[in-house]
Amino acid sequence: MPDTAAIEIAVRLASRVGTPVADAEVDGAMVRQTVRLGDDEIPVELLLDARGMDPLIRSRQADARDVFPDVDENEGALRVAAENLMATIVAGPAFRAGVDQHGRIWRSDVSDPPTSDALEGNFRWESGG
Repeated sequence: MPDTAAIEIAVRLASRVGTPVADAEVDGAMVRQTVRLGDDEIPVELLLDARGMDPLIRSRQADARDVFPDVDENEGALRVAAENLMATIVAGPAFRAGVDQHGRIWRSDVSDPPTSDALEGNFRWESGG
């Protein structure tokens, strides 16, 4: 089970990706949040594994220092991760997108929610952690 800070980071990441349609749900390590990227956009379900927040943030700190030199490197890395996740969603059809336990960003064109921690469907892994 991830610590509370990792869950809070996942919730913050979700809120930066789009406008929440409903409250975030936390189930163990998984944070689920449905968001809209724009008013006319179809909602996307975000599935963010809190265990992947540390590797996700660490993998983006170097870019964050260059892109957001005026903020703390963790805050900058969260901003970079949000931009990466948004870019992944708009790159093609996505009903779900998220971050896995290793900090990798993914998207799926399958609309059915996963039935377990094992994510099912047609996934496109977009970036490494």
